[in-house]
Amino acid sequence: MAKVKGGLLGSVSGKLGPVVVVQRGDTTYVRARPVYTENSWSERQLKNQQRFRAVNAFCTQNKLMVIQPIWNKLVAGKSGYHLFLKANMPAFGRDGGLEDLSLLHFSDGKLALPFHLQARRLDAMTIRVSWENDPLLPASRMRDELLFITAEDQQLTGL
Repeated sequence: MAKVKGGLLGSVSGKLGPVVVVQRGDTTYVRARPVYTENSWSERQLKNQQRFRAVNAFCTQNKLMVIQPIWNKLVAGKSGYHLFLKANMPAFGRDGGLEDLSLLHFSDGKLALPFHLQARRLDAMTIRVSWENDPLLPASRMRDELLFITAEDQQLTGL
């Protein structure tokens, strides 16, 4: 492995013939490109790849409605996609199946829940959500929007 300090490869990243150029912070590293065959992966690695594909597909489904309006605003200048993926990985089993809906995170932040938040099912297709507004909240918070997701038998719907 070689370490490059500026110069020609300073802005290159990825495969470059028999080598791989990687950026880590302000430093560029050059490594030999690994060679993989069909038998290179262990059973555990194949399961992890399957799990990652499933979580990645889940993140892609939520990119427009959840990641862009919520998660991209958490850290300025960084993609919320990776944060969302990391937060939701524990909800998926080794085989890539969604195992625990209670471990899914669709938002992240430090805001307190509204006063007297209630959700009641009125019929098979209707859920009524209500709360009381805090009169001391800034006016900008009164324009918040509510996104919802319902789950039944390990299947997600809504948003």
